[in-house]
Amino acid sequence: KGPAGRIRIISRIKKGQVEVEIADNGPGIAPEIQSRIFEPFFTTKAVDEGTGIGLALSHRIVDSHHGNLFVDESELGGATFVVSLPLADRPATNQSASTPASVSLATRALLVEDEPEVAEVFKKLFESVGISIMAVGSAEEALALLEKDRQFQLIVSDLRMPGMSGLDLLRLIENRWPFLSRQLVFVTGDSISEEAEIIRAEGTHKIYEKPLTAIDLDSIVGTLRH
Repeated sequence: KGPAGRIRIISRIKKGQVEVEIADNGPGIAPEIQSRIFEPFFTTKAVDEGTGIGLALSHRIVDSHHGNLFVDESELGGATFVVSLPLADRPATNQSASTPASVSLATRALLVEDEPEVAEVFKKLFESVGISIMAVGSAEEALALLEKDRQFQLIVSDLRMPGMSGLDLLRLIENRWPFLSRQLVFVTGDSISEEAEIIRAEGTHKIYEKPLTAIDLDSIVGTLRH
């Protein structure tokens, strides 16, 4: 066994910003990949050991709050991550502009996502605003479920998946259950794919880029109120 790991957390106010610094004594991050670690799906882990979405999601969340997230070397020998957010100039209200409004707990959504780690992140996001999520790992599973249960107010589907794509799923839902097709929105890590271009050209369904931000989530929740 190696030496015990160390994590140091420091918070401070600096030039109108709240900063939180997290440093460790781990292996650190190689300089040649530091510029890429916040890219969606970039990972140095082996297949099935990570999705590369965690840091990208963190970066987008911080950015959506007008802050910064960056990495540096650690005095402890590993890496240091610093989150910097602007100080509020007035007391917080009950409903922040950047916090999605909750919806009824009776709202049910079907999530179609082949990456279990990504599905878990999405599940927590939607549950945080009162949406009950049922997740499946493929379009084929989604169709099998919809044959028995169509009581969903929202269907969130990845566009590119092994086997049947999100676009294929849309076409089949349009054919079998037209009323459900209006409840379908898409998420993708490849916003310039052929499938994405087709859906944009049709102009009937929204596409959100992974990872979702608070603004994206608010937009999706907004569709449930209309």
